Amino acid sequence: MTTLLQTRVEHRVAVNFKRAAKQRGKTPYAYLQQVVAQAAAVPEPRTWANHRKMIESLNLKPVPYNLVAKLREDCDER
Repeated sequence: MTTLLQTRVEHRVAVNFKRAAKQRGKTPYAYLQQVVAQAAAVPEPRTWANHRKMIESLNLKPVPYNLVAKLREDCDER
């Protein structure tokens, strides 16, 4: 284990990260800031769990089935 910017990671990962930063002409800290900023900007992937969480956060009331059936009848939909 090696410490990379106060984070314990495998030595191989730290060496590869430092090499990648050097190739891009940045210090490891500056490169880490860039990587973290890019990761934070990426939207959370859409999953069913996220969808259900979002729906629950809206605090919507369930629609009564008879209301849906009545609306379908009004539109002549079966």
